[in-house]
Amino acid sequence: MNRQRLFECMEKSGLDYLLLDSLENVSYVSGMGIPVPYGAMFAYGGGMPLGYGIVSAKDQQVWLIISDSYKEYATHASADRMYLFSHYDHFRKRNGDENLKLLLERLLDVPDGKRIGIEVHSCPALVYQILTEKGFLIQEAEPVMCYTRKVKTAEELEKIRISVAIEDCGQNRLLQYAREFNGETDFEMWSGITQAMNEKAGKVARIVGELATGKNAEIRTGLGGPDGSRVNPGDMGRMDISIRYHGYWCDCTNTVVFGRKPDERQMEYFKIVEEAYEAAKSKLYPGNALCDPVKAEAQAYEKYGMKTQVYTGHQIGCGVNEPGRIVCYEDEVIVPGMVVCIEPQQYGPEGSGIGVRLEKVIEITDKGPVELNQFCWGHLT
Repeated sequence: MNRQRLFECMEKSGLDYLLLDSLENVSYVSGMGIPVPYGAMFAYGGGMPLGYGIVSAKDQQVWLIISDSYKEYATHASADRMYLFSHYDHFRKRNGDENLKLLLERLLDVPDGKRIGIEVHSCPALVYQILTEKGFLIQEAEPVMCYTRKVKTAEELEKIRISVAIEDCGQNRLLQYAREFNGETDFEMWSGITQAMNEKAGKVARIVGELATGKNAEIRTGLGGPDGSRVNPGDMGRMDISIRYHGYWCDCTNTVVFGRKPDERQMEYFKIVEEAYEAAKSKLYPGNALCDPVKAEAQAYEKYGMKTQVYTGHQIGCGVNEPGRIVCYEDEVIVPGMVVCIEPQQYGPEGSGIGVRLEKVIEITDKGPVELNQFCWGHLT
């Protein structure tokens, strides 16, 4: 976490405290990869977040508040203080809401009129009620957190690079399936891909994404599979996959042709999308606006009579898709330390089985864009 940047932004915004509850923001301020909520612990907690982060401008400190069920995950936490609340027990009835309420009331026992930033789209009603009863003046925390998280620290970059290296293993396994194709189904390939990533991670990692093959390759909505389809030589395959490791994400996409070289029509789409990727990447320099890569992508398509299909890209970090995004209406200035993904894509007509998307994680440095992913594009192997 960039502490200096966060506390300076809080001061400018007139905030005395932040109370954060989202997975992304609590992971960011605490250094702990808060687990994705599911299962008995989350259900018995009534669907409430089981981790919170309080940031105190006066104390220049971060306080991590988590369920005691999460304490084994907190070994790498960098928060200044950690507090546990009990919400679930296998053999005794617990009132998690009341335990959390008592803890928050004790930690936030301050005079009326203090300003606190909350995440208005996710803050539980119970927490909001506590804050209003204690006389806090409530503001939206999102501007402060977006500004702070935009520029990554060296420690954050290292965590992202680890996620990138794990994901490269999965993308390289896909390339191997394409080169050495032996009639596998998309389920069989997905299994081998995720196994390669888990082996690199040394544990079962949080992996989400799609592997769209054959006729599904022309579907751009993220519903393309795997679905058990039998793959044939010459079919295209597009894999957009993301991994969360120690609280930080990687997100990338490659497209391949299984069992043979791309045919003329497939190669045409590959080259157009690669050209658009390079055009967008060429605008990822400090001082440019986030909309500049979008314009460059659109210009690359114009000569082929094509239009941009979806947004051009996004930032990435504790969230897989962070603001500000690389979209036509975003005029935020690009600065060193940002980490982004660009993902140009084009799709053939219905029945063609053609769809190409190319995406890598890119660090913005003083000298411009640097790709962090090391895998090769599918049509170049």
